[in-house]
Amino acid sequence: MANRCKDLPVECWELIFSRLHHKSDLESFSVVSKQFLALTNRLRIGLTVIDSTLLTHGIKHIGKGAELPSLEVISAAGSALNDEGLVMIGSRCSRLLKLNLENCKGVTAEGLHAMVKNCRSLREINLKKCPQVSINSLNNLVFSSSSLRRVIPPCCAAFTDSLKGFYLHHGCRVYSG
Repeated sequence: MANRCKDLPVECWELIFSRLHHKSDLESFSVVSKQFLALTNRLRIGLTVIDSTLLTHGIKHIGKGAELPSLEVISAAGSALNDEGLVMIGSRCSRLLKLNLENCKGVTAEGLHAMVKNCRSLREINLKKCPQVSINSLNNLVFSSSSLRRVIPPCCAAFTDSLKGFYLHHGCRVYSG
């Protein structure tokens, strides 16, 4: 009697995929079937963005409406990521821990607020060279996200020792990058 892939329980496939040593192996399996694509998406913990259009559309369409529960790290440094992309990240990646937005010129306070509202586990964010993010919007971000522990601000010149101390009092450290 021939065994077929769909005869194995999802838990077995997850165990098999979680034991793969190279990301390229996971990528190869993700193109085999919709079932494998959904499984590999659940096992992803990090994503590096080169093209923000792909990020926005990719996250929107991966799994078609499902959350990406294992995605913990996104690096979109230097991309054209904007508020629409941040909203999508917030709606699909609620367990995100670390977000690198360095040199993302399209990121604004509104997008950050929308993203942080849903990413309640966010611990680190890099906003270095994000010209549309002000100190006031960063203050709102830190105070609205109790999980945030490390911030690289858009501009370090405006950070006084007293402001750094105030952030530290709220459990968040400011780094110069």
